[in-house]
This record gives sequence, structure tokens and C-alpha cells, in this order.
Amino acid sequence: MTLPSYWSLASFAGDREKGNFRITDEDGTRVEVVWETPKGTPNLERSIENLSKAWEKEAKKKKQPFSLANNPPIVLKTRQKKEQLINFGWKGDSKDPMAAHGWGVGWHCAECGRVVVAHMVGRGRETSGTAQRLASEIFSSMECHNHGGWNTWSVFGSRWISPKTSS
Repeated sequence: MTLPSYWSLASFAGDREKGNFRITDEDGTRVEVVWETPKGTPNLERSIENLSKAWEKEAKKKKQPFSLANNPPIVLKTRQKKEQLINFGWKGDSKDPMAAHGWGVGWHCAECGRVVVAHMVGRGRETSGTAQRLASEIFSSMECHNHGGWNTWSVFGSRWISPKTSS
């Protein structure tokens, strides 16, 4: 995934089967990504719905508005080439400088078997359209598995490459 240079990895947990990471800027969380390799048939809609319910619950605690956006165009299916791909978004308090809206994508990859859900938090000072375009750029650059027989990880200018062991 390609990110603005001033954003930083804040946390990472898990392995290739299940995990998450969070990216921040100087104001806080900007991107969250979670993945898992489910046993049985994945239910992408349920995975996104569970995350949305958690965000809505948090907004209710803070007595802030919250609504879901209806299938915003974040990542085109032709771009990501995933059988199952769902775009989603939410809008909160437009006056909240830290989390006014969010835009994301979830998919199931038939090649590696993972379900990946990623979303970007838009700030109150950003228009919804600006944040949505940035989310589209970021998530269109994201890959859930390797190509060419190598696993490559890089962060803060360091790069690690290892032979592919499995998808």
C-alpha cells in the first residue's frame, strides 16, 4: 500500500493468517487494516457490518451523529480484481476535527483466502470528497498477497524479502 510520506506505522499485530495494523499522522489514526483467513465460506458483508456497528456504538457513546454511505466508489472491482469486493463509508460529526468521515474497502481474495477490511479516517478539515479520493488512491495500491514467489515487507525505508512459503 502506498501512503503519504508523513504517515507512520503505529501498530502491527498478527501473522499471515490473522492480524491488523494501524497507520497514523500527526493528529492520530488515519488507516486501519484487519485481515483473517476464515475457515469455511467467508461472509464479507458481516465482517464490514460488525465493524460498522462498533463505530456506530462509539459515536452513540459520544452522542455524535453517524450514518453509513451507500456503496461509495472507493476501489473499482476491475482495479482490484477480487471476486468479492465491497466499498463502504460513514459520516460522523462534520465538526469533529479527528474523525468526521471514513472510507474503506473489504474483499475476499480467492487466491490467498484472506478477508481484508481497510478504512481511512477523514478529518473534519478535509472535505468528504478529498478524503474519499485519497482513500481510493491508497486502497487501489494495496495488495493482499505477494507476486513472483517473494514476500516483501518494507517500512521506514527498510525492506525485507523472503522466499514465498505459501499464500
